Amino acid sequence: MKKVFLYMLLTAGMAAAVSCSKNLPPVFDDANAFVAFDKAAVSLDEAIIQEDGSIIPQTAVIQVPVTLGSVKGLTETVKFNVKDGTAKAGVNYKLNTTSGTLSFDATNRTQNIEFAVIYDPNYTGDLKFTVELEPTQNVSLGYQSTCTVTVGDVDHPMSGIIGKYKATCTDSTEGAEYEFEILKDEDDDHMIWFFNLFANTGWAADDTMFYGNVDETLSFINIPYGQQSVYKYSGETPVTLYWIDCNEDGSDWENEDKTGSNTVEILKDANGKVTGLKFQEGFGFMGLLEGLGYVGVAMPDITAVKL
Repeated sequence: MKKVFLYMLLTAGMAAAVSCSKNLPPVFDDANAFVAFDKAAVSLDEAIIQEDGSIIPQTAVIQVPVTLGSVKGLTETVKFNVKDGTAKAGVNYKLNTTSGTLSFDATNRTQNIEFAVIYDPNYTGDLKFTVELEPTQNVSLGYQSTCTVTVGDVDHPMSGIIGKYKATCTDSTEGAEYEFEILKDEDDDHMIWFFNLFANTGWAADDTMFYGNVDETLSFINIPYGQQSVYKYSGETPVTLYWIDCNEDGSDWENEDKTGSNTVEILKDANGKVTGLKFQEGFGFMGLLEGLGYVGVAMPDITAVKL
């Protein structure tokens, strides 16, 4: 690929510091014991969409893990509170751990608060509620004392589009085939986000995604070029989405720019099920750190099959 844009493998260097101090490191003891959620957020879809498009009730439960950090494994009971948000108890979810408490000891250092989800056949958008821990006389609260729980709405207009895809193109940073994922937007039900659009899984992250807007008929996605990632290399340079085209023999790209947009056709079978995507012919994608180099390239012509 073009020599003028060097493919950047940007790795973080590690510096080793050796201390000559004879001071002993601080020792953690059970006076510093704390209780906290293992995760600040968990989620589960309200139901399961079958291959034929039918919807069946969700049988899995939401598990919210909580850990009591101590040396010996303190025996302690910790209370928790559940607070409604957009998700309502008895309507969108049900608390299975009805005791409202978790019991810890040396054998049971992590416990789960469990919830069942309740399917709502109407489009509500993702719904949320929170769980909070209470400190005890012997145990303080850790950094994550609150967990946000999301009940995913499977009736979302983009539910047929959302998911993982295998893309095929002339060439890319990862070869003629690579995978990307489409995720829904938190607020706009006709906006979706591409994870790994520029074909480099090493750079793909929540803060290097690019968006597309889906038309009302759910037939096309418009992806504007010139978008910039939330992530900034060295705190200054974002990844900018560029278009590229091929040279005459298709062995490399010839031009690149960040103007305009890419129109993607949403492919469906006879029953209306989304089977794949066909990106605008003649154009591919580049994720560029302007003035530094590119982080990923997907050359024309890109088609994708839904996995």
